[in-house]
Amino acid sequence: MDFRFIDGTITTPQGFTGAAICGGIKEGNTTKKDIMMVKCDTLCNAAAVYTKNLVKSDAILVTQEHLKNGKAQAIVANSGNANTCNADGYKKASDVCKLCASTLNIAEDDVIVASTGVIGVPLPLEPFEQKLYLMKKMMSSENGSDCAEAIMTTDTVKKEMAMEMTIDGKTVTVGGIAKGSGMIHINMGTMLSFVTTDCAISSKMLEEALKEATAQIVEAIHSVLEKTPPELAADIADRGIVLTGGGSLLQGLEELIEEKTGINTMTAEDPMTAVAIGTGKFIEFLAGER
Repeated sequence: MDFRFIDGTITTPQGFTGAAICGGIKEGNTTKKDIMMVKCDTLCNAAAVYTKNLVKSDAILVTQEHLKNGKAQAIVANSGNANTCNADGYKKASDVCKLCASTLNIAEDDVIVASTGVIGVPLPLEPFEQKLYLMKKMMSSENGSDCAEAIMTTDTVKKEMAMEMTIDGKTVTVGGIAKGSGMIHINMGTMLSFVTTDCAISSKMLEEALKEATAQIVEAIHSVLEKTPPELAADIADRGIVLTGGGSLLQGLEELIEEKTGINTMTAEDPMTAVAIGTGKFIEFLAGER
């Protein structure tokens, strides 16, 4: 099964729209976009993998709860504040989901949430209360690149990509964004990556693909980073280069689709049965430059 890279991003697959805005999450930020939302027209099959760190953002805990049924329809994420190690972190993450759900007129449990940035500082809700309704009016399939900017912290380049493959004469599209600058160490500490697709695939198969591909990529990049001078290692991690021999999520996904799904599950009539793989802190393979 051949695939080809195309110009695109997380909102390139059919049915996905997004928006991003500067909410001033981190004190002093008045220009950089730091809140993003992505929505699918219909409820999606979804899966995620998470950091292995014992200390996790409360956003992860909320997302894990929401993804128990393998379904999601929207992603809301912010940079500038990790919502980690805060007494009110879980409530704040839940409140952000409630605000997003109310804004987009979807169920709260169908929202997955992510936060990245400063640790130990309470997450302000005011930016979400003030900006999400504005973002609803901005939602567009053209705004995926803005969403990539909104999750950046110390990154020097935006990390986004899109690709197409043809299955039984039907075109399937995958798009994604990622953030993190050398943050694969340790245990995918503060990586964020979101991938969407208009391919019809079950939540169970998505989870299998994610786990298998993540393990391959993490092992490959860990091996290189541990043997590479710090300056080069940082450059490799920041540019999100896919390392030879490590495979990629997309390669792992297409192989799994080919092996276990078959062409009958890819239907042009139902392109919106899509994956909103969110909040998975897996790998920064989405290249800033390919």
